Amino acid sequence: LSSPSLLNTVAMSTKSSHSPAPGKKGGSDGGKADESLMATIMSLIKKYDRLLNERPLLTKAATSGTIFGLGDILSQLIAPKPGTGGQFSLRSTFAYSAFGFFISGPLIHAFYRQLDRALPKDSDQQFVALKRTLIDRLLLAPPYLLLLYYSVPLFEGRSLAFAHAKVKDSFLDVLKMNVKIWSLFQFININYVPQKYRVLFMCGLSLLWNIYVAIKRR
Repeated sequence: LSSPSLLNTVAMSTKSSHSPAPGKKGGSDGGKADESLMATIMSLIKKYDRLLNERPLLTKAATSGTIFGLGDILSQLIAPKPGTGGQFSLRSTFAYSAFGFFISGPLIHAFYRQLDRALPKDSDQQFVALKRTLIDRLLLAPPYLLLLYYSVPLFEGRSLAFAHAKVKDSFLDVLKMNVKIWSLFQFININYVPQKYRVLFMCGLSLLWNIYVAIKRR
């Protein structure tokens, strides 16, 4: 996977999907609308890709903050959080967005850059893919979850004692679930997704997971 191949694949699929069939005239209003939409999508993808190259840290932080906030919004719409009386909590959405922007995006960006320098994917070491995954699972996952558990309540304006109580109550169970469910996805992310897309990949999966958990909670 690479940036050029991603863009070329989208471009080729767009071109083929809008090519008129033999013997038929193209250029219908519906076809023009579809072409305009796809052109807009392609333009946004190219701009995002350029920003990843020019301002990687800021772009990944914004990506993480946006997706974390969106995940909280969808989660609340599907199943309101306990203790809110069914009311939408802007404070919760702000807290998750702040965690994504200030902590998650920059942390993942820096960690994967260092990982690729210390143990490149194309290294001739044996079991390099497995080693890279174990480093992620052992060195990143536990502190990342601790940061999530402590920072989100603090961003919500709650006390450190409240955050500490949540850590004591459920951190180990969540860490076990994280290792059990996310290790395969992280193996794919670390070893097959280009470095600049890993924050997007990880956040996209987290969004789907939040939706799933919200549906189960409802």
